[in-house]
Amino acid sequence: ALVYAQLGSPAVFDFVPAQQAAGHEGMTREEFSALVDKLVDRIDADPSDPTGWQMLTRSYVILGDAKRAEAAWQRLGAKVPDNADVLVDWADLLVVAQSGKFEGDPQRLIDRALELEPAHPKGLALAGTAAFDAGDYAGAAAAWEKVLVQVPPNDEIYASVLGGINEARSRAGMPAFQPSPASMPAPPAPAEGVPPMAAGPSATEA
Repeated sequence: ALVYAQLGSPAVFDFVPAQQAAGHEGMTREEFSALVDKLVDRIDADPSDPTGWQMLTRSYVILGDAKRAEAAWQRLGAKVPDNADVLVDWADLLVVAQSGKFEGDPQRLIDRALELEPAHPKGLALAGTAAFDAGDYAGAAAAWEKVLVQVPPNDEIYASVLGGINEARSRAGMPAFQPSPASMPAPPAPAEGVPPMAAGPSATEA
């Protein structure tokens, strides 16, 4: 869950409250909702532009309306373009609309996104969470390990991803994941004017 929150989609699990959406660009919530409906119509007429799809998913996040997102998917889903970003964003919203369940369209969209882009980080994060929820802890660890290699070691979420991997490995009865030395965070640089500590004995000890 922590890995998903960090890399899957923090937005959809932290929906902007409805009253905040009312202040978007000075519009009321009703006015913003009307624009979203017009965007659905535009995508229905010309579904080939991935930007429109991404705008639509983000609009539903702003509105905090997963049910309307699901209804839009029922209307537009057959027209979704083969774009990994679009596919995982919709999978994400549908998981929320289905109360956290990955079965059906969400899993199909994730699988298709990873066919298109096997290293897609959000797709892998979602795939790992789906596997974890299904009790496939080895599969979850394998997916999240592919995410970890894309995260800079000094990034603040590196430890969270590694923790999720080892939680999954532990549940699968597997040994803890050991990152290669090259991927470990670098030690802090010594303060200016202070020489680094010598590896051998000090001059006095010698």
